[in-house]
Order: sequence, then structure tokens, then C-alpha cells
Amino acid sequence: MAETLKVKNIMDIKEENLIEFKNISKTFKGENNNNVKALDDFSFKIKNGEFISVVGPSGCGKSTILRIAAGLLDATSGEIFFKGSVLESTHDKIGMVFQEYSLLPWRNILDNTALGLEFKKTGLKKRVETARYYLNLVGLEGFEQSMPHELSGGMQQRVAIARAMATDPEVLLMDEPFGALDAHTRSLMQHELLKIWEKNKKTIIFVTHSVDEAVYLSDKIIVMSKRPGKIKKIFDIDKKRPRKRKDISWGILTSEIFELLQDDGS
Repeated sequence: MAETLKVKNIMDIKEENLIEFKNISKTFKGENNNNVKALDDFSFKIKNGEFISVVGPSGCGKSTILRIAAGLLDATSGEIFFKGSVLESTHDKIGMVFQEYSLLPWRNILDNTALGLEFKKTGLKKRVETARYYLNLVGLEGFEQSMPHELSGGMQQRVAIARAMATDPEVLLMDEPFGALDAHTRSLMQHELLKIWEKNKKTIIFVTHSVDEAVYLSDKIIVMSKRPGKIKKIFDIDKKRPRKRKDISWGILTSEIFELLQDDGS
């Protein structure tokens, strides 16, 4: 009998929040100095160790949410709290993985992985030990001396994940990290990411256009409305991993999310 994807009442769970978005809005200057409101009154609380995915139509502010949380972009209004304190700039306990791998082509894989530790002025021995540990964690032991161009897209993305994790962030922001990969590699990377997450339980906020990917990975899925992006619905998925796409409940949930997105012309 198929296991049900249960939806719990989020309000019944009272735990300390690691990060909180409170009434976040963002307006950009568009063409001819017209204001474009990308994000409107985004409020959400995330507990330590949760895997959160954000889905929504193009232009609804998904990536904007991550960039504000990373300190790369200022909110027009509202605040973000990290461990109860207002987050006003970048934070060494919040890391980010972009869709583009952004590896330095002149540095080998070990040195690319250790880059963030260099910025933190970590000693050479510790940098090497830490970089090797995380490369091993993402399945790249033995590739330390390889150059980025010698690796496949999936392997380069693993390096980007290892680099972000090497600085030991408590929150990992991931902006469509598998969007440029082929379907087979993307499926493999989803599986690998879950294996990594289950080992260290970092808090992850994961932006994706793929509903299937969000259901496979997440504890909670935030569905955004069209621009200006607001939270349309939150799904709290109470189902053990690894999840089976053949389950009837999987199809029911993905269909409900697709219907919400189609209402906004996604």
C-alpha cells in the first residue's frame, strides 16, 4: 500500500527558529526608472536542519529571497533574523551555491574547494584537511589535483557544494544548482545531495523550477505566487526518504502544486 505524503499543521510545532524572514519586500528599478516589485511581504520561519524548497513562476522572487538571505542584496523593507539577531550583511555561517559552478579555471579542485577557507585566513594544513574531507563527502576523492575543465558538469557542481560546505555554514542557500544538468545527472545529484544532507543535517533553502525535485528533496515546499512574489501555500511533507516517485501520493502532491502554479500562468 502506498505511503501517504502527510501534511502536518505547522502551527502545532514549537521549536526554536534558526532563520526567520519577516515581512520581506524588494523593489527594483526597471526600465525608464519604473519600479518593479519582485517580492512582497515574504514571511517564513526555518528550524535547524530543515530542507526547504521554494518553487514558483519565473520572476516571482525566488532567487531574490536567497540573495537577500546571503547578504548579497538589501531588502526594500522587512528583516531577516539569524539565531534571533537581525541579519544585516553577509555571515560566515550562511553559504551559497549558485547554478553556475563559478570555479576558478586556473586552480585545481582541492584549491577551489579551499577558497572560502583562504578568505577566512585558515592555516594551510587545516585548509587542505578540510577541503579533502568535503571532497570525499561529495564523492570526489582522488580528483584533488584535477582541473575544473577535466570534470563533468555534475562533478563541478559537487565541487561547488564542497566549497560552500568547507566553511562549515549552518545555512546552505542553493539557487537552482542542478538546473543546467541533463536529466540523468540531475537525478544522481539529487540523490547525492540527500546523502550529504543526511550526514550533516545542514539547514538548506533550495530554489528550483522543478516540482518533482522539490518533492523528492524537501521537508517543506514553499509555493510562490507570480510577481510580486508572495507565499501562496506551504506543504509540509511527512514522508521518509528515499521517496518513491511511483507512489500514488507523489502524483497527488505534484499535481496539486502544478495546479497552484498554473493558476499563476507558470
